[in-house]
Amino acid sequence: MGFFSTILGFCGFGVGVSTGLVIGYYLFIYFQPSDVKDPVIRPLVEQDSQSLQRLLPEIPLWVKNPDYDRIDWLNKFLELMWPYLDKAICKTAKNIAKPIIAEQIPKYKIESVEFEELTLGSLPPTFQGMKVFVTEEKELVMEPSLKWAGNPNVTLGVKAFGLKATVQAVDLQIFAQPRITLKPLVPSFPCFAKIFVSLMEKPHVDFGLKLFGADLMSIPGLYIFVQELIKDQVANMYLWPKTLEVEILDPTKAMMRPVGILHVKVLRAMKLRKKDLLGASDPYVKLKITESKAPSKKTSVKHKNLNPEWNEDFSIVVKDPESQALEFIVYDWEQVGKHDKMGMNVVPLKELTPDEPKVMTLDLLKNLNQNDAQDDKFRGQLVVELTYKPFKEGDMSKDLDNPLQKAPEGTPPSGGVLVVIVHEAQDVEGKHHTNPYVRIIFKGEERKTKQVKKNRDPRWDEEFTFVLEEPPLKEKLHVEVLSTSTRIGLLHPKETLGYVNISLADVVNNKRINEKYHLIDSKNGKVQIEMQWLVIQKILSHRHRHQRLIFRIPMAKPIIDTEYLKEIEKARRELRAFISNKNCAPIMLRLAWHDAGTYDVNTKTGGPNGSIRNEEEYTHGANSGLKIALDFCEQVKSKCPKITYADLYQLAGVVAVEVTGGPTINFVPGRKDSNASPKEGRLPDAKKGAPHLREVFYRMGLSDKDIVALSGGHTLGRAHPERSGFDGPWTKEPLKFDNSYFVELLKGESEGLLKLPTDTALLEDPEFRRYVELYAKDEDAFFKDYAESHKKLSELGFTPHTGSKAIVKDCTILAQSAVGVAVAAAVVILSYLYEARKKMK
Repeated sequence: MGFFSTILGFCGFGVGVSTGLVIGYYLFIYFQPSDVKDPVIRPLVEQDSQSLQRLLPEIPLWVKNPDYDRIDWLNKFLELMWPYLDKAICKTAKNIAKPIIAEQIPKYKIESVEFEELTLGSLPPTFQGMKVFVTEEKELVMEPSLKWAGNPNVTLGVKAFGLKATVQAVDLQIFAQPRITLKPLVPSFPCFAKIFVSLMEKPHVDFGLKLFGADLMSIPGLYIFVQELIKDQVANMYLWPKTLEVEILDPTKAMMRPVGILHVKVLRAMKLRKKDLLGASDPYVKLKITESKAPSKKTSVKHKNLNPEWNEDFSIVVKDPESQALEFIVYDWEQVGKHDKMGMNVVPLKELTPDEPKVMTLDLLKNLNQNDAQDDKFRGQLVVELTYKPFKEGDMSKDLDNPLQKAPEGTPPSGGVLVVIVHEAQDVEGKHHTNPYVRIIFKGEERKTKQVKKNRDPRWDEEFTFVLEEPPLKEKLHVEVLSTSTRIGLLHPKETLGYVNISLADVVNNKRINEKYHLIDSKNGKVQIEMQWLVIQKILSHRHRHQRLIFRIPMAKPIIDTEYLKEIEKARRELRAFISNKNCAPIMLRLAWHDAGTYDVNTKTGGPNGSIRNEEEYTHGANSGLKIALDFCEQVKSKCPKITYADLYQLAGVVAVEVTGGPTINFVPGRKDSNASPKEGRLPDAKKGAPHLREVFYRMGLSDKDIVALSGGHTLGRAHPERSGFDGPWTKEPLKFDNSYFVELLKGESEGLLKLPTDTALLEDPEFRRYVELYAKDEDAFFKDYAESHKKLSELGFTPHTGSKAIVKDCTILAQSAVGVAVAAAVVILSYLYEARKKMK
């Protein structure tokens, strides 16, 4: 059946389609119509009702719909700028397309694809109108109506098997109605962080496609088929609610949202200098994070003590650990008058390692001026303990599918950060003055916005944060708009413009709300408040006595759709650039191996599920040093947040092999993340021999060939004594993937090169040795087997749904055969009928 299907496919599809297309096309072109007439052009007032009805779809939207604005100014701008935009856009398109083409063409045995001509033509797009939506969010939503009937010329020269073909796209028409959303709006140029583009309806796309100078779109039936195919494909990717997302700025940095919590414990001070002439000083410490509007934190006052002990804890929200610093100032409390400054110091947050407590002894200074001679005087020391807890997806509990470990009785339940953003007020008016500001009161803590003078519609956009030990399910936020007189006098110095009490249960349940609230005791006043609840969870840590803060993010299997596949390709590009730049292919490959190598085929546990990111697992002895690779992957994850950690780690291993010259490994996405880490001891021990290797790899469901082929991956990298107790590379070029691992293994001991006990076991075992000798002699055989074994390792416990490939292949061949014969017959028949009909007329 396979032989018959192949012959039928070749004869039907190959010969049938080719012959039919060539004969039909040239019959169609040969009999070009000779009775072409110029269209009749008449004034609009002379058109009949049927003609006017046909013209209705062409009327601009600003005529038919009052909510669409006419934007002729933009069309004039495009017309003047089009020659320059044409060159700039085409240059950018070439720069983007060339590396992508260069990466893809080897898969199809194509020698080269080059742009022989690329221009958008002389006719610019035209905007038929634009509708702008007003929302309560920090976003700008626009819906333009775009029509482009252009004369571009895109000519590609394709070389393959010593032959060259020229493909040309001309006479492009695009009618589309996109929705463009700029969000979030930020106070950094260009004032928005991302662009989201969706299509509100299927676009109209029409173009001419020439092959060897002949227009393929002239073939009957092919034009409609291609047009519908393009419409469907574009709709599948971008038809609302699907979007094309373009990142302009990093939203986290642009909007300065909270990215972590700094836990500060002020322990004690030592040998403080006395500030009072009579009696001892009364010290206290004031803490403040730089570049933050949040109020300062203060310790209690220790009266008459120059060696005070506080042991007081504080939690401070961090927005940018790279630039922010924690400022400590020690004051001498005075009952009357100004408090005397006893000394100060600053700790840059970038010096802290995330999740690691750090005890610091700070020398107190007069100020931060390094040239101040008075700073040489000893002013005492301050001892503090700092722990920075970043908010990140990987910092999760052990297993969210199971109940969390119970804390001791009396421990507060899950806590978090309440973010309150005061945006604006509308229609607020006082009886005597209108200089509004907002006062927020939450659990006795008061915050205020700045005052806006003489304004009934003030805007603040000020943000306040509250670190809480438990969700505020039963709490209320008191928001009050007040006005203070700007004149000096005792008459009507302050008055209330309205207030509202907001229940926070909705914020906890929905994570975020952004609403306008009617003010009580105000005629028409409203205030817009946005609130966010960043969920964290306190659990007991086995390694530290401190509590850990973690995000609860449910683990779910990714949906493999167009968006996810685009995210995979983006991650592949990011990994390729990152690994090439950092020369970190060996440790990335080791990360992929160690995440997958915990699989147990009997219990169906472990495997490539991303669990190696858990502190419990990456601190295993066999995983020593892999925290570096995990941090590298976090940088890629921040740019590709939709990809699972499991897919990211395995993709990193695949890319590491490819960029160092190794084989191409077929990567199938769809792995689910897990927070359950296996027990230590599932990975191979480099100090043991062949029986141990078989025990470990057989437990995974792998074979002897897999053991040897995967061992060949040691051609990359070197061993580090602080991690494994061994030192040195396996090959002379540890950043090149080839078969030199096996070549060096057969040579025996070589100066400067490493041979582990597990390496020599491959020579001592006769079954292993035959693969070693094969791979040392035949690099192609090694590449082929390695690609298969690596793919098998990366898919342990993960079954892609591919269906029956053999049945699909046979059905495809039969379908191609039938389609080939049908197309050939249809083209000839349609061409004959077309000419016969024309002659009858």
